[in-house]
Amino acid sequence: MMAARLIHTGNALVDLVVRVGSLPPRGGDVFARGGQTMPGGGLNLAAAAARQGLAVVYAGAHGLGPRGDLVRSAMAREGVELAGPPIAEVDTGLVVVMVEPDGERTFVTVPGAEARLDAEALARVAVRDDDIVYLTGYSLAHRPNRTALVEWMAGLAPRVRLVFDPGPLAARLARPALAAVTERADYLSANLVEAAQLAGPAMPADRSAATGAKSAQPPGSGESGPSGRRFAARTGDASPVGSARANPPPGTPQSGQAPSAAQLARRLADEFDLAAVVRAGADGCFVAESGLARVVQLPAYPARVVDTNGAGDTHTGVLIAGLAAGLELTAAARRANAAAALAIGVEGGAAGPGPDAVDALLAASDLPIRVW
Repeated sequence: MMAARLIHTGNALVDLVVRVGSLPPRGGDVFARGGQTMPGGGLNLAAAAARQGLAVVYAGAHGLGPRGDLVRSAMAREGVELAGPPIAEVDTGLVVVMVEPDGERTFVTVPGAEARLDAEALARVAVRDDDIVYLTGYSLAHRPNRTALVEWMAGLAPRVRLVFDPGPLAARLARPALAAVTERADYLSANLVEAAQLAGPAMPADRSAATGAKSAQPPGSGESGPSGRRFAARTGDASPVGSARANPPPGTPQSGQAPSAAQLARRLADEFDLAAVVRAGADGCFVAESGLARVVQLPAYPARVVDTNGAGDTHTGVLIAGLAAGLELTAAARRANAAAALAIGVEGGAAGPGPDAVDALLAASDLPIRVW
């Protein structure tokens, strides 16, 4: 077991997964198959990290009821520690997940106890200097969580590394909270759509209202640029976006999805003074660090797409585990790409593979990296 831990402040819910031939039109109806109920949301990332040997503490809220029981049982099976007791008056929330034949998924969320995190619950979490804290935009979407997390985050020791995943709600998050989190974050993880939202006009322009200090880079965590930052990321989505608004890195072509992802990664790293990764589906993921001119493209591994639900969470969890173990950045990202490829080949969100499966895929597929 690694000395560092993952402190997970996200939202574990229960997924109701239905498989549809296509999404229904507005006011319409479609038949589906499946209908499985399974723990999901924040559990997916926690399970992926734990299966790589990283100790995980779930600091998010959870409810008292059948869905909360389901989530807690799954956490126990994965060896995830719960930081506090359940909230007695409400159950854990539910997510309806509609999965199309190509593996793409659409969500409808009914919030529950996970949307009621407070300062008292976070005060129970004893964060150590070598821990990695994970914070998601889903939490910032709920006012109680947002208020508690921004205050708690500002009190973290400078050496504690913070990974921020804005999620698909990035464009709708409260600007002051988003500014505070990006000011404190060491790593930013986003897919192409999320990255474009953060790089767009809605991105906070005035960071003077943000609180917290950038963390110092702990020794032994791999290669670092002038900013001393490291990265943790998500990957897995295949949705393209148009050209970015940023200036491209030297030598980057002006058209196509790959240059767009490279430009977005570069802009976000420089804007927020951190390490950013933008995942681009079949083009892999793109890593940029503040203070370094280069953008590194890590290729995706061939995969049979069955279910993309939770693939990004798997990538984040495995990458965080690699960084916590002291792997160099590209080595950790390479492991995360392999894990995500394996995860989308099976049904279910908590599909993170174990280290042996990741090692086997890496040994069988020595894919080259590319520098933009």
